[in-house]
Amino acid sequence: MSTKDNSRCQLLAHKLVVAAGLTSEPFLPTFTGQETFKSPLFHSKDFALLADTLKTAKSVVVFSGMKSAWDVAFAYAEAGVQVHWIIRKSGHGPCWMAPAYLTPFKILAEKLITTRIVTWLSPCIWGDADGFGLVRSFLNKTWLGQKIINLFTKNVVQAELESMNQYDADSETRKLKPWHDIFWVGTGRGILNYDGDIFEYVRQGKIKVHIQDITHLSPHSVHLSDGTILPADALISCTGWKHAPTIHFTRDGEDISHVLGLPHNNAQTKKYDDLVTRVDEVILKRFPGLSFQPKSRTLPDLEPLPGSKPGDPTSYLPKNNIEPSYLLYRFMVPPSLHPRTLAFAGVLRTPSTALLAQTQALWITAFFGHELPHLAPSTCGEQILYETVLHSRFGKWRYPHGFGAVLPDFFFDSLPYIDLLLSDLGLPRWRKKSFIGEIFEGYGPSDYP
Repeated sequence: MSTKDNSRCQLLAHKLVVAAGLTSEPFLPTFTGQETFKSPLFHSKDFALLADTLKTAKSVVVFSGMKSAWDVAFAYAEAGVQVHWIIRKSGHGPCWMAPAYLTPFKILAEKLITTRIVTWLSPCIWGDADGFGLVRSFLNKTWLGQKIINLFTKNVVQAELESMNQYDADSETRKLKPWHDIFWVGTGRGILNYDGDIFEYVRQGKIKVHIQDITHLSPHSVHLSDGTILPADALISCTGWKHAPTIHFTRDGEDISHVLGLPHNNAQTKKYDDLVTRVDEVILKRFPGLSFQPKSRTLPDLEPLPGSKPGDPTSYLPKNNIEPSYLLYRFMVPPSLHPRTLAFAGVLRTPSTALLAQTQALWITAFFGHELPHLAPSTCGEQILYETVLHSRFGKWRYPHGFGAVLPDFFFDSLPYIDLLLSDLGLPRWRKKSFIGEIFEGYGPSDYP
């Protein structure tokens, strides 16, 4: 490993838990002409370090349609700085944004997504672990059940957000209307946790939204694909994180990512092609509604961000292969299971991080100690691999407009995932005081003392 002074040292350990998660290394695109830009060009991760630009800048450019871009745009507009907000026309568009409290009952959003009755309305391949398999089967396999899911997602959740945010009330705010139905989006959404109204800043012109691509930079200027030249005292790239592992695993000098279930470019996993076909059939038979995959507004024009490298397996979404995706059993350990010396914690995207972190920690501890009954030495390796591919592949079908094709992307899936891990551990899943509470009350940290 490398230290701060660039020296190297070696640590020996019997077991290793990689808990770097998926937000350790920011992705900063490269732009033609950026060496001549002269103004600050930085990732939103470093926004706090360069907060003085809130006072010194007169005009800034914010790049991306992700939640962090909303935060940065609002901060500058609130400080009186003119904001030019660029959302790539060749990208995925602006993310869905919701108020902190939802429904007429003003339920906190983070509680709503861990409420059992709500999780039933989202297809989940490990959903039966919650003990309500019959309810889930009715909702996902019957005509009436699918109508209920579609009504809830499209006519209740999505329609309510569109009404609250009033996207279509103004030609400028309409530019912030998401391009994809919310059903097909994973964690690519956010909360409007601002003291002021960001949409009002857009209507007033303090935030100007441009649905264009950046062609190049010049001194203190950003050039767009429609010929517009924007003055920029700073360019803030809110482009997320590199999802490839931060640690490189080798054996005798050879990369062994494909052995460990990590994203890779090794063609050896072509041997899984038949298994992928098999699990795809299982997924679509169990959730026939997922066979009607949405079309992307931007395809075939969708392009990777500038600076993405084909050598980075997470730069491009896979179509029918699994090489670029994580392939970890229970999203934590290599599917070979042996030797039990390596685990990955937090290799997933979820708004329920605190709940999952604690449960994963318990599961990994039991895994290292050979204390998971269902993983006895006699456990069939083929069944473990099947479940691993099944769970990993499900994300490709469930969240095609999210990150599901390359990594675990949970939204309504977190509570049943916790149920699954607790079942493995032999611990109770249902923790509410009554059956009614179990169905209608949201779960939080206090439910897992």
